[in-house]
Amino acid sequence: MRDNVDAICRRAMQPMLCAGETLGERHRGVAENKVRRLVTAPVGDRPAEWVAAAVIAYEPLWASGAGDATTPVEEEEACAVIREELAQPVGAGAAAMVRIQ
Repeated sequence: MRDNVDAICRRAMQPMLCAGETLGERHRGVAENKVRRLVTAPVGDRPAEWVAAAVIAYEPLWASGAGDATTPVEEEEACAVIREELAQPVGAGAAAMVRIQ
């Protein structure tokens, strides 16, 4: 994934990332860690301006096309985890600018 994000940066395109967990990961209680890893890997040492321009889709695999849907509480929790993870390398201000869908 890192190579793909590097290519996006070289072409000055807007980064769009997707993060989500499987149903098994959710049941095992590791969903939060999975989402954190998926968000951290492509961000790495990118500048705050790059991170602030990113769009991240929280898309749990168990809810995609399966007829199940996340609850508003689950979505809010996932968004909070994503912003918290992004704030570590670039600060809360840049993390707050990220559009999470």
